[in-house]
Amino acid sequence: MTRLNLLFAATMLGLAYLVFSLVYFAQFPLWRSLDFLILPGQIERALAAYSPADIAAHIRAVRVWDNIFVAYYGVVISLLVLRYWQGPVRAIYLALLWMAVVADYVENYYSLRLLAGEGGIWPHIVATWIKFWVISLPMNLGILRVWREWRGR
Repeated sequence: MTRLNLLFAATMLGLAYLVFSLVYFAQFPLWRSLDFLILPGQIERALAAYSPADIAAHIRAVRVWDNIFVAYYGVVISLLVLRYWQGPVRAIYLALLWMAVVADYVENYYSLRLLAGEGGIWPHIVATWIKFWVISLPMNLGILRVWREWRGR
């Protein structure tokens, strides 16, 4: 299998994993995980609506699935950036990507704190905002490039 096919497969696997996560978290109040709630009121309403079973399932998902996914997308998107960009753009995209990875792990930490009733809404929200803002360029442009290259072969 060529490197392009492996990279394309890894990208598609990551997107499938993301869809699986969204479907899994759709069972929770407000239809999504704390990772996709970006306002204090949304988080407060979700936490107030969570049953003990919801909290336990969410904690398990963050500890296992979400932490694995962060590492996975960090590696795959790094490979996309390394394949498609050089020079300063590559360095900027890698810096943005790894800022997102760090922010995502910070977000997970504060998700676990919130689920345990220990607070931390604002650090969670700031980490979420940073994650979504800084990952958008390297992720979206990388996915477009690998898709175009794979489709055009």
